[in-house]
Amino acid sequence: MKKVILITLSIMAMSMNAFCQTNSESTKKPCDNNEIRLNVASPIFGLPEINYERFINDNMGVGLTAAISLEKKDMEMLWMLLPYYRIYFGEKKASGFFIEGNMALVREYDYNSYNNNSYYNTYYGYLSSSTISPRSFNTFGCGAACGYKFLTRNGVTGEICIGAGRLFGNTVLHAYPRLGLCIGKRF
Repeated sequence: MKKVILITLSIMAMSMNAFCQTNSESTKKPCDNNEIRLNVASPIFGLPEINYERFINDNMGVGLTAAISLEKKDMEMLWMLLPYYRIYFGEKKASGFFIEGNMALVREYDYNSYNNNSYYNTYYGYLSSSTISPRSFNTFGCGAACGYKFLTRNGVTGEICIGAGRLFGNTVLHAYPRLGLCIGKRF
C-alpha cells in the first residue's frame, strides 16, 4: 500500500513540473493543460479519491484516479487506481458534457475466505473445521462513465460524473462504481 501511495504522489509531482507551450509569445502566459480534482462525495462512502487529468487536445484528456479506503475493516475495496480517457463536447476547452472509458486496478480484501477442512459425520451431517483466513488480492476491470464539467474564468472546475465498470477474474466485488462530485483547479 505504501508503494501505491508513493507511486501516485510521484506521478502527481512529476505532472506539476510538466511544461506546456505558451499561448502567444507576447503574453508568455502558460497554457492550462493540467487539472487536479478532489472528489468531495467519495469520503462519505469511506473511499476518498483524487484525480489528475492532462488535456491532449481542446476536447480530449487522459487522467488517473487514485482512491484509498479509510475503513479497512468494513470495505472490500482497499484501493483503486483508475486510468481514463475522456472526450468533451463543450464549447470551452475540456468542459461541458463528456464520455469516459476507463480501466481499473483494484486491491480487494475477502473477509469470507475460509480454509475449509470439512468432513462428513453420519449423525450430524457435514462438519467443518473451517477457520476464517481473510486474503487480499488484485483484480482489474474496464468501465465507462459520463458527466458534465463546469469551468470558471479563473480555472476552478466543478464536475458531476456517473458510471460503472466490471471487474474480471475470481473477485469478491463484481463491479466498481464511478461516481463523482468533484472540485478542482487547472494549472
